[in-house]
Amino acid sequence: MRGSMQQMIKNFNKNAKSILILIFCTYHIPLFIDGFDIAHNLVNYIPSWIVGLVTSIIIPIIGLIYITYIKEIITRYHLGFHNLIFHKRNYSVIFYTSIFFSFFIFLISFELHELTIYIFQENLFKNYTKTGMEGISLPFALFYTLYLSLRAGIFEEVFYRGLLRIIIKNDYSFNFTYIFLSSALFASIHWGDGIRNILVTFFLGIIWAISYLNFKSIWPNIISHTSWDIYAISNPYNGYLFLTFYIFVLSILILFYNFFTKKRIY
Repeated sequence: MRGSMQQMIKNFNKNAKSILILIFCTYHIPLFIDGFDIAHNLVNYIPSWIVGLVTSIIIPIIGLIYITYIKEIITRYHLGFHNLIFHKRNYSVIFYTSIFFSFFIFLISFELHELTIYIFQENLFKNYTKTGMEGISLPFALFYTLYLSLRAGIFEEVFYRGLLRIIIKNDYSFNFTYIFLSSALFASIHWGDGIRNILVTFFLGIIWAISYLNFKSIWPNIISHTSWDIYAISNPYNGYLFLTFYIFVLSILILFYNFFTKKRIY
């Protein structure tokens, strides 16, 4: 794996980089434009759901398949999808590290949120009002929360942390340009929720970019990002209940993985 990884980095030419930039733009631009959609996050707005499904899941998956399996420019290992962390190959270590990291993200985001409220009495640029979950059934609220949270937690981390790192600098060394640009682009897709959320997501983006460079794994970012979104989206309903359910499911999956297989896989 390391040999093939070095070979692919060595053969990373301008044409390959141009393809990755194009794939990145097909993901970023629709999300940025989505800020103009005043009906964003309406749980009963079917067209918005369909557009979100196509632009935020189907097209990104096609793009990732194209660059990994068809063009073979990169592998999922380059994006950080492996079980190596702290020089150990174990998904349990990744899981527990991710949970502790999630608590850190929660603490930071709460403080950032309070700070932005204090600085900006008026939430400038806010373009829509999120619909709460009052009055909808628990199963649908759970599905809605997991759908949006997993969609953001997985694909935003893959593109803004994983793919962008490869485009800007094809290794895990500290790089200011990568950290700033990934955080700025990540924050730019949240502009529809106002200046407060732009600043919060910018600073969270910095933390996630630095953690990705240090962990050299995408999993802590995905789990912490998804955890935060689950709480934020379901908070009007019962954020902590949904978050507890999510962590419980993850724990069961890790237990099954450790019990049924001893195979070390990437």
